[in-house]
Formats: sequence, structure tokens, C-alpha cells
Amino acid sequence: MEEENPERLKPLRFKPGTNEPSGVFPSEEQMKVLQEKAEKRISLLMVECPNPDEWAAKHGAGMIMFYPDRYEYRDPAVREWARRAREVTFDDELLTIAEDRYLTGEELEQAKLKRESGTRHE
Repeated sequence: MEEENPERLKPLRFKPGTNEPSGVFPSEEQMKVLQEKAEKRISLLMVECPNPDEWAAKHGAGMIMFYPDRYEYRDPAVREWARRAREVTFDDELLTIAEDRYLTGEELEQAKLKRESGTRHE
């Protein structure tokens, strides 16, 4: 029986239709670096748009995947902003409310077209 090696990276996902890994889990140290980078990115988004509902209204319909809340942020404000932005982005009712509240003109018309045609998140 092979001895477990805690330093060894474990497969994260597999290539479609195979058992061949296409990625690996980051080590603890790598994860810390990823978390720090993610926190910096979210902090920059917060400067650009302090209200996560407004950010989701402007960018949410175009998102296919958005998982900023998967990291452990040190700053509680960053953690809450990320959680709320993801919540609004992927809840059609909340996203509609945010779009109607924060978008105007052509942006709002485009959002309505995506809603009606079912092409959000494509």
C-alpha cells in the first residue's frame, strides 16, 4: 500500500471523458498566495464599485462562473462584498431587481433583452 504524502498535490479535475487529471489542488502555501491575490482583486472591485448589487447589475449577466466567496478573506468587508456579489449575480430575481435599479438607457435595454431571451450567463 502506497504511503500518503501530504505534500503531494491531489487531482482537482479531469479532462473530459477521461480519468486523466487536468489540474491539481494547490498546496497550503499556494492557497495562501491565491487568497491574497483574490482579496486584492475584490478590494479593487470594491473601489471601482462599492455596492455589490450595482456591480452585479453591471457585470453579472455576462458571468458564467464567479466564485469569489470560495476563499477565506481576512477583511470581513471583502468577504461580505464577495458573498453578496455572487448571490445577486446568480439569483435571477435579485439580478433583475439590481439591473432595474442601477442600469439606465442602453445598458438596461440590453439587460432586458438578455432576460427575455434567456441568454444571461452565456
